Amino acid sequence: VTATRPPAPLTNRSALAGWVFMAIWIGMLVVFTRLFVREGGFHQFSREIEIAIMVLFWLGGVAGAVHVFAQPLVRVARDGDTLIVTERWPLSSRRHRLSAGTAPQARVAAERDSDGDTYYACRLTLPGGQMVDVFRSPVQAEAEAALARLARLAA
Repeated sequence: VTATRPPAPLTNRSALAGWVFMAIWIGMLVVFTRLFVREGGFHQFSREIEIAIMVLFWLGGVAGAVHVFAQPLVRVARDGDTLIVTERWPLSSRRHRLSAGTAPQARVAAERDSDGDTYYACRLTLPGGQMVDVFRSPVQAEAEAALARLARLAA
């Protein structure tokens, strides 16, 4: 008797690149701030202008970090008769459990990014109405394939 393996989990790790970038950005801000304080400024402009520039970089860094670290990594996996949707952030995680036998409320959604390029998301709507992107791609066929994988995972 051959045991059947559950389908491979569906993952959306697109937030990871932003997390790494922001960690490096904040790390560089810390280093440059330390240099700024140690050297008494960078001596390129007046002290007030240099302080204003450092404050602007910190405000931009904090605002960017808040936005980027709010984007979760997503994993959808099958565990017996349950579909488990896991959202993971750097300091927390959340799990949603769905009955695997019912068809998930999911669709392919098209969006435009800040450059005007179209991105496609396989978007799952959870029972409470929350929407989770379980897959994102600039290629519509890949998002549709992810939607089909999600349907097979839930079947």
